[in-house]
Amino acid sequence: MSVLEILIGDGVDGEPGEWFGVCEPSALTPGRGVAVLLPGGRQAAVFLDRAGVPYAVANQDPFSGAYVLSRGLTGTHEGRFFVASPLLKQRFDLATGRCLDDEGVAVQAYRTRVRVPVREPEAVRERVREPEREREPEPVRT
Repeated sequence: MSVLEILIGDGVDGEPGEWFGVCEPSALTPGRGVAVLLPGGRQAAVFLDRAGVPYAVANQDPFSGAYVLSRGLTGTHEGRFFVASPLLKQRFDLATGRCLDDEGVAVQAYRTRVRVPVREPEAVRERVREPEREREPEPVRT
């Protein structure tokens, strides 16, 4: 199973970057957001576009202060995937966090990745199906 991860503490305020596992990508619906609680009490809004590319931004709408961006409507503008706040409808570029309607405002955008865990050799061996033994044909009843 693969895991969608968000990079938190990406050198901001001297914090080392750390990947935080969120969910399986298959748990997300393209075009719909999900709120995620991050370490330290922060929230992120996670999205999957129609091509299966994951995005994550801070969930707090900077205009209203409410944690609602995960519930916003998604769309594209000039080839950029965005979320529109469900309250005041400002649009935020999901790749950069930049507000498309007010260039002086932005939300934090997080780096994302999908990681496929490496299986241990023992676990792989356990999943190998043994060949079935040949059976004697059953007698035909008349």
